[in-house]
Amino acid sequence: MSRVFSIRTVLRQTPNRLVRQFLERLGHADLEVPWDQLGARDIEPVVEALNDLSATEFDLVEGHLHTVFDLACASGAAAIRDMRACETGDEPGPELPADANLYEQAMWAWLHWPTAVEQALLVHQIDHLNWWRRRDDLPRREPDASPAACEELAQRISAILRAVDGRGRNCTVEPFARRGTTCYFAFPDDHVVTATAHDDDGRLAPRTFRRTFTLVFAFDPAEGALELYAKVPAAVKRDLERAFARAVLNHELGAWNPDPSYEPNALWDRDFRTVTDPDDHVSVDVRQVRLSFVTGGRQITLRGDPEHPGDAARMIGEVLDAERVPPSAVHVTLLTFHFQFHPVGRRRGGAVTFDVAYPNSCSLRNQRPERVAVIMKYLSRWGIYAARPAGPDLGAA
Repeated sequence: MSRVFSIRTVLRQTPNRLVRQFLERLGHADLEVPWDQLGARDIEPVVEALNDLSATEFDLVEGHLHTVFDLACASGAAAIRDMRACETGDEPGPELPADANLYEQAMWAWLHWPTAVEQALLVHQIDHLNWWRRRDDLPRREPDASPAACEELAQRISAILRAVDGRGRNCTVEPFARRGTTCYFAFPDDHVVTATAHDDDGRLAPRTFRRTFTLVFAFDPAEGALELYAKVPAAVKRDLERAFARAVLNHELGAWNPDPSYEPNALWDRDFRTVTDPDDHVSVDVRQVRLSFVTGGRQITLRGDPEHPGDAARMIGEVLDAERVPPSAVHVTLLTFHFQFHPVGRRRGGAVTFDVAYPNSCSLRNQRPERVAVIMKYLSRWGIYAARPAGPDLGAA
């Protein structure tokens, strides 16, 4: 179920003592709010006080409350913990409040771990981007994340986009390293947008502005693998990949015609079972299946009931007429996996949900290496992932 942001939701779900600290941190300690007299869910005096702020002050408060909202979920809390561990070098320290709801945990982190929260927002954004394009023919070497390299990449991105559709006159590139992968966030200018909005005097007036859009390059030097998130045509993606290689690796990319890395069609194998080894303490379910007809562009997406493991695969036989649509007439081109890691020893429990699509798309990223290792073991065992042999420069890596 999708979540819809509202200020009232965040205030209602967050203890007033933390809301008070939050507003004081933003310079609003003088708000006329009877904090000591408020009930646990009494938010109206806070809402009234916020409505008395200037438009600029109100927007700033709303923006930070939106940050808390975005991270007030299981994946957001996991990203906060992960970024805090990276920040402290996994040294033991204060934990998120154990008996608190997710909103309280996110607000507590905003107050006490601001750097981890800022980085967690980036990680959370990456984790929820779909349809990355992956290629693994780049040099296995550390990328250049210097300001000069980022500026060169920004200029190359601008040149590509301006030649295609006139976007990208200005572009900013910001690097972010995490667990062996360096992500380069690019923010090129989009087309001009004219919208109707209220001005500072409350009058409705047209406003013209140019927002940015997001491109993400995620590079793993150990594998020489680049994953690109960009809502642009395939030919433009190739140009962007070449620009990345030139700017941060000083390398000229050639043509890319890989064999498939992922074979979701292995689901048709009568021996296919999501059985796992007891020592791994993990259970797996296929939550979604996409079927593509061999001829034409028709597709069927089947989304199973999460409460009934294996439901998505069972639906195939329920919705297809075997006489008119035999298995040979369709290919499985996407699977959505849900790996549930059960707590054992010092390992926390948690879930990882990701898509695998033919031929070379996988949304699994920014997870702990030990979890990725377990996941890839089973994708390989089940015939979903076909690992390519390492290149000749593996020794140097």
